[in-house]
Amino acid sequence: MYGFLGLDGATHISEELPNPERTVLRVIVMIMIIGTITSIPWTIAMLFSTTDLDAVASASVPVYEVFLQAINSNAAATFFTVWICFIYYGAMVSCFVTSGRLIWVFARDGGLPYSHCFAKIHRTLHAPVNATILPGAFMIVFGLLYVASSAAYNSIVGLAIMSTNLTCAIPQTILLFRGRRVLPKRYFNLGRVGGLFCNIFSTFYAGLYVVLFCFPLAIPVTAASMNYQAAVLMGALVFVTILWYGWKRHTFHGPSLDGEGVVLDACDVNNKKHAHEGE
Repeated sequence: MYGFLGLDGATHISEELPNPERTVLRVIVMIMIIGTITSIPWTIAMLFSTTDLDAVASASVPVYEVFLQAINSNAAATFFTVWICFIYYGAMVSCFVTSGRLIWVFARDGGLPYSHCFAKIHRTLHAPVNATILPGAFMIVFGLLYVASSAAYNSIVGLAIMSTNLTCAIPQTILLFRGRRVLPKRYFNLGRVGGLFCNIFSTFYAGLYVVLFCFPLAIPVTAASMNYQAAVLMGALVFVTILWYGWKRHTFHGPSLDGEGVVLDACDVNNKKHAHEGE
């Protein structure tokens, strides 16, 4: 799943892209191709190279243990582990941009507490700086949770993956009940048969995945090995429900800005930047 987590990243900045109906689609297709090319060989190599799964499961850095068993060299295992860390740090930039755009759009429409603060655009950087800083600050605080309880930390991290599947399955489930004929004309169309198959398969797969992902990792179950994702999910739903009925249902009425205007603004900023560089 981690190989395809960036699948929806381009959709969150679609308002800033020219021709998003084509550009975003191409990015999504390329992510699927790159994720398949990289994830499948890695998985096959890991399965053939790992000789002691218990050692990997109990290791403080499992990927280091996988490299160590495959290469039998501490230096090489350290090198490849550090290499992956650098890749993760590079990917973090995209994660901050994506999460910052999500927060900015939601705050722009009045859906977050203190929306007026996170909806601001920096005058010189032409970017939602406040909305981008917020997830970074949250990650610093959230990282401290690992010190208190690794089980709770892992449950919340796993919940992020499960929530990604749920958010993709919910609109497809709605399409199954309403019918695909309500969809507008679009650049990429799977047709009645292909689209219906994808909707049915995605809905059932996501439902199965959510159930399996809530199971504990080992038996007998202890407080340390318990999977708390179901509890965390229910807690998040209760929090959002209280926030909605107690506050935001009076201020949030859905998107209030035409995306075309954002695209034009973004293009205008880029044109001015290139013109300034040309001078």
